[in-house]
Amino acid sequence: MPSIVTRKYRVKNAKEFVEALSTAEGDNFYLFIGRSVPWSSSADTNSAAISTPSDTVQETTFDYWRDMIALVRLTPNNVYQVAPRHDWANAAIYNMYDHRSNTSVMYANATSPFYVLNSNNEVFKCLYNGRFPAGNSTSTAEPSTEGLEDVTKLVTTTGTPYSYTWKYLYKIDGDLVTKYLTPEYIPVKTVAGTLETNNASPNFGDVYDDGSDQYTVFNDARFSNGAIYTVVVEEGGSGYSQGTQVTIAGDGTGAQGVAIVDAGSIKQVNMVLRGSNYSYANVTFVDGVGGGTGASAAAIISPRNSFTNTTGTYYITNHGINIEHELSGSAVMIYSTLDSTGISGDLPLAVSYRRVGIVRNPQLYGTSTIANDNEYVQMLELGFSNATGLFTTNELVFQDKGASGVAYGVVTESQATKVKLTHVYGTFVTGINISGIGNGNTTGQIAGVTTIPATPEAFTPIVPASGSQAAVESVSAPDITPFSGDILVVDHKAPVYRDPAQIETIRFVLSF
Repeated sequence: MPSIVTRKYRVKNAKEFVEALSTAEGDNFYLFIGRSVPWSSSADTNSAAISTPSDTVQETTFDYWRDMIALVRLTPNNVYQVAPRHDWANAAIYNMYDHRSNTSVMYANATSPFYVLNSNNEVFKCLYNGRFPAGNSTSTAEPSTEGLEDVTKLVTTTGTPYSYTWKYLYKIDGDLVTKYLTPEYIPVKTVAGTLETNNASPNFGDVYDDGSDQYTVFNDARFSNGAIYTVVVEEGGSGYSQGTQVTIAGDGTGAQGVAIVDAGSIKQVNMVLRGSNYSYANVTFVDGVGGGTGASAAAIISPRNSFTNTTGTYYITNHGINIEHELSGSAVMIYSTLDSTGISGDLPLAVSYRRVGIVRNPQLYGTSTIANDNEYVQMLELGFSNATGLFTTNELVFQDKGASGVAYGVVTESQATKVKLTHVYGTFVTGINISGIGNGNTTGQIAGVTTIPATPEAFTPIVPASGSQAAVESVSAPDITPFSGDILVVDHKAPVYRDPAQIETIRFVLSF
């Protein structure tokens, strides 16, 4: 049987993901970086050639752990619900909110979106776009709160041939601009607190007046349950006179409009009162003088959400109330930074990475204790003092333990007295030499080593063998037990080369 998953469900999942980062939920989430090895000779310079992450057990359970470099704790300050960005542009046609429209189509319409971001980082929702049987109007003036004494009032701007009506929602400011406002997305800002009812409609627990314009809009909107902000004329008819009455009849009360008549045809209905408690409404025109006929119109009803507690169920309009649902905030942006030394100075400095992701509840190495600190290094470190040369990044170091087998790993960070490895197979021990054997060619390999062990990656481009050798004096395990916790998200990226003098900003978006 046909079925749908509504956008409300997707928004709910996105919101719950954000809330899950709270320590009160009992889960700890970490952003991880990984894969120092190039994608290929071309993919490191051509993003189109970067491989797509695969949701196989082999990769999500094993391989992504093997090339993991470091982890940084995520908090609620590192995540925000976002929606696609649509900048207002002159002479563009914008869609309008319409409760009859297919929401999947309405929210996916990037050519004619129904909400915009203006040049002052203010977000407006279009409630009327000059819609008429002949077609929609083009918008010729940017909506703005500049000079507006009451931000709860609708903003009318010029359009061709008819004007636009906009509803101000909120302004993006502060850290939201630097963290979550990107060329592709806007943060979906909400009023502080929750939307759960307290003990009397229209009060809401934990929602407080923070002095912002957004709270003013919120506070005004919550007093209108199922309001009618707009009536759209679908057929203008003929023979109507000035003074034609507009009747709005439905299950709500209080909505009143005035007909605008031009050359005997009804061109527009201006709303005087928006009323409340409508779930349906019929619009009719009564001309007591000219006997006009043929006009028809539709009342556009605000969306409604219900909130229930022990004292009852309350309904509120959504224009300015529940921004996550109004803008369909079904995506989440992860934002984090890596500085030159990390919070405690442990993060690796001179490495490159090409994979980022999120892991839930990883465990401290060799224990069942869930990690809780701010950051961890996930590379195996081999220490020595007598190396014959510097090991090469991305080559394999190989240790032959005779009857005890072999161990090898990929050099992810190389220094004079230590190497840090990913892709580790086998167990390294002290007192036995390691050798730098390259990663795919035989030139310069150490005598006796004729075959480079199989690895889970296709190492390209080829790195020649350094030929360096050193007797291992110390083996330091990674901070986290490999393969512990759940890898939830993986994102493949163009290479990022860490440097002690820089701070990397990591952003990626999850769509629900």
